[in-house]
Amino acid sequence: MEALGVLNLEGFGISHTHPGLGPAGALVAYATENLCAKPENLRTLQEYRSAHTLLVDPATLRNLEIFQSARGLREGSLLSAVDRTATAAGARLLERWLAAPPLDLVAIRMRQAVVGELLAQPLLLAELHGLLGGVRDIPRILGRLQRTGCGRRGNSAGSGRPWPNCRPSSIVLDGLSQPRSFPKNSRRHPSPPSVSYGYG
Repeated sequence: MEALGVLNLEGFGISHTHPGLGPAGALVAYATENLCAKPENLRTLQEYRSAHTLLVDPATLRNLEIFQSARGLREGSLLSAVDRTATAAGARLLERWLAAPPLDLVAIRMRQAVVGELLAQPLLLAELHGLLGGVRDIPRILGRLQRTGCGRRGNSAGSGRPWPNCRPSSIVLDGLSQPRSFPKNSRRHPSPPSVSYGYG
């Protein structure tokens, strides 16, 4: 409560007896110890419910060799076979999708249609992959800016390099046609959970 600057958690819909408060407090204590200060970007507390994803336990992930093969290596795993990401943020997103697959059939089919559309245009896919390769780790940079504030070094997040121009990737994406497997009114449908266009 001290980290959030509140007297109680009722405004967040969390009771003082919630079983998740212990782990949440441990995370805040860990962040405070590593930052040597209170995490200033902590603004809210929300209960996470996995109603739209499949919970896969560690034993199943290990037996199915999702992230590691039977030899304990990344090589030979499902992740190694499908990972063609060009950015660090995209790699993390793929890992989250594999660890918690969606249960929404519409979201699954939408992802498949997007992948199929890209594979059908290899030249466009190669150009997009090249452009994304120049995109910095935006989520990590924003996290640093939230912790340290927007100072002079914020533009490059300590890297000494300028921010990339992400506009060309948008132009490439505009070249994609509407996937044929979508219904005609699919543009009105919301994006599937966790999809973040522009970075991946």
